[in-house]
Amino acid sequence: MLMNNDIIPVYSAKDSAILNYRRGIISYYETGNYSVYTDYFLGRQIERINEIAPPKYQYGNSSNGFSR
Repeated sequence: MLMNNDIIPVYSAKDSAILNYRRGIISYYETGNYSVYTDYFLGRQIERINEIAPPKYQYGNSSNGFSR
């Protein structure tokens, strides 16, 4: 159902990420609102980018002007 609405599942081995993913899925199925899922997805993407980006380009690093 999610893929039919252009929502692609993202998986992680981290317990906290799995919990947030499940919350997003449950919220979507119960309400039809996928904002909890998109928040999870955006957070995971930011984490991935920050893992490979130099510190000055990382999101959330207050010295670069980018912050959450």
